[in-house]
Amino acid sequence: MKNDMKYSIEKELIELCKIQIIRRAGFADGRVLSHKDVEYLCFVINEKSKIYLSVSTLRRIWKNEYIRIPQDSTLDALARFIDFESWNAFKRANMNEYKPKTKPQKRTLRTKNFKKKSVLLYVLLPVFIVILSAAIMLRYSTHHHFKKMKTENVHFKSYGTISSGVPNTVVFEYNIDDVDADSFFIQHTWDTNRRARIQKNNYFHTEIYYYPDYHIAKLIADNTVIKELEIDINTDGWLPFVTYGDFNETPIYLKVDTLIKNGILSVSFAELQKLNIDFSQDWVVHFRNTGSFKRINSDNFTLKTRVRIKTIPFQSCPHFYVMFNCRDGYMDFPLVNKGCESIVNVRFNDFYLSGEHNDLSFAGCDLGMWQELIINNAEKKVTVFLNGKKIFQNSYTKSAGTLAGFDYFFNCIGEIDYVSLYDKDNLLIYEDRFENTKQ
Repeated sequence: MKNDMKYSIEKELIELCKIQIIRRAGFADGRVLSHKDVEYLCFVINEKSKIYLSVSTLRRIWKNEYIRIPQDSTLDALARFIDFESWNAFKRANMNEYKPKTKPQKRTLRTKNFKKKSVLLYVLLPVFIVILSAAIMLRYSTHHHFKKMKTENVHFKSYGTISSGVPNTVVFEYNIDDVDADSFFIQHTWDTNRRARIQKNNYFHTEIYYYPDYHIAKLIADNTVIKELEIDINTDGWLPFVTYGDFNETPIYLKVDTLIKNGILSVSFAELQKLNIDFSQDWVVHFRNTGSFKRINSDNFTLKTRVRIKTIPFQSCPHFYVMFNCRDGYMDFPLVNKGCESIVNVRFNDFYLSGEHNDLSFAGCDLGMWQELIINNAEKKVTVFLNGKKIFQNSYTKSAGTLAGFDYFFNCIGEIDYVSLYDKDNLLIYEDRFENTKQ
């Protein structure tokens, strides 16, 4: 009964928090969120809270498709977006609305005596709390100082069971025996939800990485990051795969040597049918390439490419993105059939434009025809040309770090004619014209 009441109160508070988030994001009360609305919310919440939420997690919360109360970190992210320090702070500020009402009782001699005792308790309780708080703070300070002094002996390294390709099991080797802390975790990526608890006197932990990317793994004692590792999960040339929704799902891999024909990298509708792809869902075909070229600064590069799509009957708004995988963030730029510009977004690390709230008509084109796309980034100032015409220019402020790879993805049947990447001095770093099946 008590747990049922707690669950009910938490759900009510989550609903109240959702209302405040909707208003803060500029949506009207009672709005039914589209998929793009949820993507936009996910981005702005992640940016402000610095806690990663996936689109699927946020969608489940908004559709009330959860059986248990979401994780603390998830609720903290929601609360931080509306300027609360944590979920507990949000609860404290709003719990008065959900306190159970009790019937007033008649005063008796016993209640009068109890009231006298209560006065004494109220006098002594603050004194006790002050003393207890001081003791806790002293212990906390001493504890963390001691922990900090011992971290130089921490051992933390990793290696993959295969040199490139996915899935790839990464083995983490660690030694935390000299660290004084209550809990220890390894966080596998920048996603704070992907943490695994580890223990002293155990020295190995493994994790399967299904997506090639540039990851930062963290060794955490209590809430303090004490070591970091760069985890490179590289592809062996181009890796085609299919995903549903966001990247929480295990991808469906394809073989690249069957997809390069007549100088074009593509996947056919028939090949997707063979994989039993559920076309009623939000499916996406990816062509990712990570680790095939020398690492360069993502704030200075030029990408030249040519793409087009083949329409399929049930896809009313086909679109394409090129995404740049970087050490400290992501960048992506879309092309979409004219009339569908509202569903796409532009992102260059901390710069973001939602098609829902901005005019992205510059991204509209006839994707059924070959489109020559050039993206030039010069000292964080991005200029985009489409078929020789400048269509976009803007700047971002936060560096995305090293450029590790790129990902072409389509919600339809897409074709890539060539890819050329240049560094800041206009030197060719990588090129593929798909003239044969060898990478």
